[in-house]
Amino acid sequence: MIQGLILAAGKSSRFGSDKLQLKLNGDQAMVAKIARSMKSILPETVTVLSKDNAKTSTDLALEGNHVAFSEHSYQGFNHTVADAISMTRHAKGWILAMGDMPFVKPETIQMLARALELGAHIAVPSCHDRPGYPVAFSSRYRQRLMSLDGENGLTELLEHEAAKITKVAVNDPGILFDIDQPEDLQVAEKFFINS
Repeated sequence: MIQGLILAAGKSSRFGSDKLQLKLNGDQAMVAKIARSMKSILPETVTVLSKDNAKTSTDLALEGNHVAFSEHSYQGFNHTVADAISMTRHAKGWILAMGDMPFVKPETIQMLARALELGAHIAVPSCHDRPGYPVAFSSRYRQRLMSLDGENGLTELLEHEAAKITKVAVNDPGILFDIDQPEDLQVAEKFFINS
């Protein structure tokens, strides 16, 4: 089984409040939106949160989402990835999505899963020749992903393994857009919500 993972254990420090709870278009919380997209393709998707995010955990669980907690998220993003892979180590591959990238299309997730099924080692979506997220890894990278830390992170792994990356061309600008700061909401409303 290919495992969907939504990495959502950050502190939202640049945003100034818990952006995971941010309602998009007055409707659905941001992290719930990406969870819905991921689950439509990978039903056993797990959202990985920090241990102190009980509100988001409860809200996601009430919507039928699987939730897990990163024991080491306080040490940074790469430790969250390592925890997430360790918790799902028996998967045949992983699609790693970001909890602050709610506009990724389900079709993109489907194409990444298909790339893994066809033998890709790593699959990265590309829109207008720009790489984005989610990224997909085959089980060949299990040990390396579980060993990520502050020194040897996901970015370094992708750079080191560049020759083994399968680029998946998608018509999906959502792979390039994350909500980091309040100003990003204006861009989201213009290009994604009200378009």
